[in-house]
Amino acid sequence: MRSMNWLLTFAVPRTAALTAAFTGALTIGAAGCKKKEIFPILGDKVSSPIDVAVDASEQYFYALNSDFPRDYNQGSLLVLTIDGVKVTSIPVPRLGSSLTVAGNTLIVTISQSDSSPQQVMLFDITDPKAPVLAKTFIPSECNPINAIAKASYRYWVVSCSNGYIFAGDLAPTLSESTLQHVRSYPGPRRALHLDTARDLLIAFPTNLGGQSWGDAQLEDTKSYYDTALDSALDQTNIAPEASSKSGTMTEIPNEIPDDLEKTSSSRTNKNSRGMYQFAVYDLQKSHDANWVEIKPVAPVSSAFELHWIYFGLSNFDGTPDIAETAASLTTHYYRTNFWEAKSDPSDGDVFYVSQRGSADPHYGGSLHANSIIKVRITGDLTSSTLTTAETLSFERIYGFKGELDPSGRHFPGDFEIATVQGKPLLVVNHFRDLVNWPKQPFFSIAAKIIGENRWFTENTSVSSLKSYNQLALTSSGRAMASNFYGNSLILLDVTPGVGIIEKTSQIK
Repeated sequence: MRSMNWLLTFAVPRTAALTAAFTGALTIGAAGCKKKEIFPILGDKVSSPIDVAVDASEQYFYALNSDFPRDYNQGSLLVLTIDGVKVTSIPVPRLGSSLTVAGNTLIVTISQSDSSPQQVMLFDITDPKAPVLAKTFIPSECNPINAIAKASYRYWVVSCSNGYIFAGDLAPTLSESTLQHVRSYPGPRRALHLDTARDLLIAFPTNLGGQSWGDAQLEDTKSYYDTALDSALDQTNIAPEASSKSGTMTEIPNEIPDDLEKTSSSRTNKNSRGMYQFAVYDLQKSHDANWVEIKPVAPVSSAFELHWIYFGLSNFDGTPDIAETAASLTTHYYRTNFWEAKSDPSDGDVFYVSQRGSADPHYGGSLHANSIIKVRITGDLTSSTLTTAETLSFERIYGFKGELDPSGRHFPGDFEIATVQGKPLLVVNHFRDLVNWPKQPFFSIAAKIIGENRWFTENTSVSSLKSYNQLALTSSGRAMASNFYGNSLILLDVTPGVGIIEKTSQIK
């Protein structure tokens, strides 16, 4: 379930403008010479592969061709064996966004282009080498950036670049599945976790474009309220005795940074607040309510589903990144910009997220970001009185000092976790796109054994001809990376304690 919509989101308008100008010139020319624009056939070639995935049997890889530069005016879903042999190619609209495999279901999301609308496509992969399209959705007012589903689980979710969340029933007969707009959160949320035991979606905010978001060390010493209604609409985790007050300030910390609530305008600026909030959405309750979007009216408002993200992390030796926030009750390190979330294969209370940030002080100076973080659920996430510290714990498993390049080039996005040769192997993809870093590209695939900090390996590239974009990993250690700018797929073998071996010939 990986995508590169942050690149598409910001590059598409520019590309669309160029395309429109180019198409306009062709139209003018066509009026005089009656010629039509003709594109070559994509077939089974590789063109701007945006995402890769592996089927449940681990015998086949899937690659989603986005045709980002519009060389073919068409994308495709490419099926390959585990050894990289092409099996079949299924045409899909261009500007593909993400792939998600859930048992015998493959979900393909497509962004809107000048030639086709946004789409969410459900494929039946009971026969993994021959996907069959079962149903297509066109979600209104949504450019999909990710989808999440689990094998044999009844619900599924699609997130959009404008913060909209679509959810529905993933039926055993895929053609009977449903998908509806259920939430409108502030800001996009690409990092999605399905807590199937509690029927919850946990969605973390994502900066899709230029890195203008940054982690922040902020104080929370007071609580501010205009009216009880404002409190109900705009706050979470409100102390009961304070929520009834009108136009008051109390000396009671409430998790909310004082700078983001001390004025009426700051309390109503949901975007600036939303970048530091994760959402907890009850799928079972929404299913029982027929997936109807709840309007923002207290007390059943989606505002009560937003919780503040703050946590400190430690280095190899246990030293906290920011000592003054480690033991403080009123100063927290608020976090933002999460790209991917993955479930722990053996513990239902644990999942992992990739959290990133620029070291540039103009963009918040997130010097302690660019990590893979283990998150454990420790309390009731649906409670309006428990704090984040009482419901989640956070532990860095990758991104320690010494693992990342000191020049700050690492930027983790997609990652995979699998048990390989009896070891819990973490493989991380770093990708700095040419839109936001035109003169400072950096791409890498890194691997380490979770819980063992003695071994670490990494393959790096500063050439767009080898731009590791997204990856898929099997329990044998065989992996595939999509080379977005190089128009190819790269096969790798990752062996714990040994290294990453790249096959000499790329798949084009």
